[in-house]
Amino acid sequence: MPCSDQTEQLTLELDSQDRIRSFSLDKRTCHQPVGGAALLPVIRDMPARSLLEADADGLIDPRVDDVQAFMLTKQLFALQGAIEVMYGLPENGHPQAFELHELEYDSGGTRLAGEIAINIIADQISSCGGCRCSL
Repeated sequence: MPCSDQTEQLTLELDSQDRIRSFSLDKRTCHQPVGGAALLPVIRDMPARSLLEADADGLIDPRVDDVQAFMLTKQLFALQGAIEVMYGLPENGHPQAFELHELEYDSGGTRLAGEIAINIIADQISSCGGCRCSL
């Protein structure tokens, strides 16, 4: 039975030089992963600020089906939202898709966790056309 709570939880881990080490995106209620792990090998070790400049077309294999492309684009936009919040970017009047709940930092790196407002992410995907799907 589908869940009415569409909130997703994102955890992002960066190394000491702010390069992407790992991330997870899961449904808040059932803790099921969203989108699988196909994006991580593509972005692992990428500087977090570089991911802000990345677009879905440049990162996602064009051979994946539309559903997988949508899920990977959703992951990308969720990560970009979290990185924007971590760096205090941007203050452009648009609603933030990521709500920071935890931020840990030590000499080994940074870990942040929070919730994704999926409606904002879906609006971003629809407006950019980044996933080749028709919402």
